[in-house]
Amino acid sequence: LCENLHEDYGDIIHPIEFGNENKQEMVLGLKQKMYDGKIIMPNDPKVINNIRSIQRSYSSGGYLKFDSKRTEDLGHSDIFWAIALAQYEEKQATADFFVD
Repeated sequence: LCENLHEDYGDIIHPIEFGNENKQEMVLGLKQKMYDGKIIMPNDPKVINNIRSIQRSYSSGGYLKFDSKRTEDLGHSDIFWAIALAQYEEKQATADFFVD
Protein backbone atom coordinates (compact mmCIF):
# COMPACT_ATOMS: atom_id res chain seq x y z
CA LEU A 1 0.00 0.00 0.00
CA CYS A 2 2.73 2.46 0.95
CA GLU A 3 4.64 1.81 -2.27
CA ASN A 4 1.51 2.47 -4.35
CA LEU A 5 0.76 5.69 -2.49
CA HIS A 6 4.39 6.78 -2.84
CA GLU A 7 4.13 6.31 -6.60
CA ASP A 8 1.00 8.48 -6.70
CA TYR A 9 2.00 11.18 -4.19
CA GLY A 10 5.79 11.16 -4.08
CA ASP A 11 7.89 12.04 -1.07
CA ILE A 12 5.01 13.15 1.14
CA ILE A 13 4.36 9.42 1.66
CA HIS A 14 6.86 7.39 3.64
CA PRO A 15 6.56 4.07 5.42
CA ILE A 16 6.55 3.61 9.16
CA GLU A 17 7.65 0.18 10.31
CA PHE A 18 5.01 -1.26 12.58
CA GLY A 19 7.15 -3.69 14.58
CA ASN A 20 7.52 -4.32 18.30
CA GLU A 21 10.27 -1.71 18.73
CA ASN A 22 8.26 1.06 17.06
CA LYS A 23 5.06 -0.01 18.77
CA GLN A 24 6.82 0.33 22.13
CA GLU A 25 8.04 3.82 21.23
CA MET A 26 4.55 4.78 20.02
CA VAL A 27 2.77 3.46 23.11
CA LEU A 28 5.20 4.96 25.62
CA GLY A 29 5.29 8.29 23.77
CA LEU A 30 1.50 8.49 23.69
CA LYS A 31 1.29 7.50 27.35
CA GLN A 32 3.74 10.25 28.31
CA LYS A 33 1.82 12.87 26.29
CA MET A 34 -1.41 11.80 27.99
CA TYR A 35 0.20 12.05 31.44
CA ASP A 36 1.58 15.48 30.55
CA GLY A 37 -1.89 16.64 29.48
CA LYS A 38 -0.72 17.27 25.91
CA ILE A 39 -3.35 14.95 24.43
CA ILE A 40 -6.95 15.09 25.50
CA MET A 41 -9.06 12.12 24.54
CA PRO A 42 -12.70 12.59 23.67
CA ASN A 43 -15.29 11.23 26.06
CA ASP A 44 -16.19 8.50 23.60
CA PRO A 45 -16.62 4.92 24.84
CA LYS A 46 -15.22 3.41 21.63
CA VAL A 47 -12.01 5.49 21.85
CA ILE A 48 -11.63 4.78 25.57
CA ASN A 49 -12.20 1.04 25.08
CA ASN A 50 -9.70 0.99 22.21
CA ILE A 51 -7.07 2.48 24.50
CA ARG A 52 -7.93 0.14 27.36
CA SER A 53 -7.76 -2.92 25.11
CA ILE A 54 -4.01 -2.59 24.55
CA GLN A 55 -2.16 -5.23 26.53
CA ARG A 56 1.51 -5.40 27.34
CA SER A 57 3.33 -8.72 27.29
CA TYR A 58 6.85 -9.97 26.74
CA SER A 59 8.13 -11.87 23.73
CA SER A 60 10.16 -15.06 24.10
CA GLY A 61 13.24 -12.86 23.62
CA GLY A 62 12.25 -10.64 26.55
CA TYR A 63 11.08 -7.66 24.48
CA LEU A 64 7.97 -5.70 25.35
CA LYS A 65 5.03 -6.34 23.05
CA PHE A 66 1.83 -4.31 22.76
CA ASP A 67 -1.24 -5.81 21.18
CA SER A 68 -4.94 -6.39 21.65
CA LYS A 69 -7.50 -9.01 20.85
CA ARG A 70 -9.49 -8.43 17.69
CA THR A 71 -13.18 -7.88 18.42
CA GLU A 72 -16.12 -7.03 16.22
CA ASP A 73 -16.76 -3.82 18.17
CA LEU A 74 -13.17 -2.54 18.51
CA GLY A 75 -11.46 -4.13 15.56
CA HIS A 76 -7.79 -4.59 16.44
CA SER A 77 -7.54 -1.35 18.45
CA ASP A 78 -7.49 0.57 15.20
CA ILE A 79 -8.46 3.89 16.81
CA PHE A 80 -5.70 3.57 19.41
CA TRP A 81 -3.06 2.75 16.79
CA ALA A 82 -4.22 5.65 14.60
CA ILE A 83 -3.71 8.04 17.55
CA ALA A 84 -0.37 6.45 18.44
CA LEU A 85 0.84 6.62 14.83
CA ALA A 86 -0.20 10.27 14.53
CA GLN A 87 1.73 11.35 17.63
CA TYR A 88 4.71 9.20 16.57
CA GLU A 89 4.76 10.77 13.10
CA GLU A 90 4.50 14.24 14.65
CA LYS A 91 7.56 13.45 16.77
CA GLN A 92 9.47 12.10 13.76
CA ALA A 93 8.57 15.11 11.58
CA THR A 94 9.69 17.51 14.32
CA ALA A 95 12.97 15.63 14.74
CA ASP A 96 13.58 15.62 10.98
CA PHE A 97 12.91 19.36 10.84
CA PHE A 98 15.71 20.13 13.29
CA VAL A 99 18.33 17.81 11.76
CA ASP A 100 21.07 19.63 9.85
